[in-house]
Amino acid sequence: MFKVGDKVVCLQGNEDFLRSWVPDMNNYVGRTARIIRVDKEYAYFGNEDYIKYYIDIDDGEWIWTNKTLKLKISKKLKTE
Repeated sequence: MFKVGDKVVCLQGNEDFLRSWVPDMNNYVGRTARIIRVDKEYAYFGNEDYIKYYIDIDDGEWIWTNKTLKLKISKKLKTE
């Protein structure tokens, strides 16, 4: 589960998301975003429940889920 403030990368929705995926969401695939809101009331997609997440780069317009987001891992450079 993600929390508000987490950096995530937007992933492409698949056929399970046909009812919730809109073409405008494709503009965000592969981009880094921050979680701005977590809605713990579950959204129902297909046969599974997903927590709803809202992100900064789309101004919270679209519903994202754990299947359409992944945690962004920051690589820190070592300094000697």
